[in-house]
Amino acid sequence: MTHAPPTKSAHCLCNGVYSVHIHCIFSAATVLDSSDLNANMFLKVVAPLLAVFLALASAGLLGGPTDVDINRDDVQNALQFAVSEHNKASNDAFVSQVSKVIKAQIQVVSGVNYIFTVELVRTACRKGGVEKVCPTLKNPDPAVPHECRLKVWNQPWTGTIKLVENTCL
Repeated sequence: MTHAPPTKSAHCLCNGVYSVHIHCIFSAATVLDSSDLNANMFLKVVAPLLAVFLALASAGLLGGPTDVDINRDDVQNALQFAVSEHNKASNDAFVSQVSKVIKAQIQVVSGVNYIFTVELVRTACRKGGVEKVCPTLKNPDPAVPHECRLKVWNQPWTGTIKLVENTCL
């Protein structure tokens, strides 16, 4: 049986390359002979681990961003915060608002990242105004939507919320 060097202990040697891919796991299992691994051990240890690995692989990247329902209260609050912070940082005299949510995702980190891809459109409301409802401008040129990626990091147990990405095309 071929063993990986100590520095590569989390990987296996498969076709001359250290890897953690699923085909490598199958190759490693077939290399073992009956003195190394009997069928009973395979059924009790390797098969369940393989099932967990396949479940995690099919569910997406563990810890990576996942799609989320835009109608959830926490997601709506994060989006409102993101747009408010975007407007504060903008040099435009007018307020922008969301015309379309293209994608909404969350990612659990040391807190929660809310990641939005949205279309923002310029409204008729000036910054600093008191209007609650801001219609979009009738003239199509200033009202043309632009796509933005907004990422909010929230750590509720410390009371921290920040707009950490504000990128518009």
